[in-house]
Amino acid sequence: MPCSNCHQHNRSCIVDRSKSLSCSECVRRKVSCDVSIDPDSRLDKEMEKSRQLEEEEEKLMREIATLQSRLIRTREQKRHSLRRQKEYFDRGMADLAEEMSGPSNDVVVEGSEESNWIQELNAMSPGSLERLAASVGQGSGDANPQSLS
Repeated sequence: MPCSNCHQHNRSCIVDRSKSLSCSECVRRKVSCDVSIDPDSRLDKEMEKSRQLEEEEEKLMREIATLQSRLIRTREQKRHSLRRQKEYFDRGMADLAEEMSGPSNDVVVEGSEESNWIQELNAMSPGSLERLAASVGQGSGDANPQSLS
């Protein structure tokens, strides 16, 4: 059976085992030669290579499935976090609106974070508060009173 190079170029493949393990055409052209005494060995090698590639493909497919599962799980956690952020923000805005609508019995210590928050809201222009309320109503999830002032 001729080597791949001789077969592909319709050349005669002559091997003199006493001189070389390659055929004369491959030696003359200085290319690799895959001539073999046993023609079935090339087929066996290719079948083994094919089997290895299939195993690698299956392994990669399992890895892709694992990564897809992780991605789905991460996206669901992100959606849940955004819902919770909106819920906490809405709850905070409702509490603030309640505090601002009537006299407060709570004591606010000057210099506390709560006092700073109220001062920042009072300092906001009416347009900023309307944009803040609209963004909360739309559920943007990333409304930040400090970024609107």
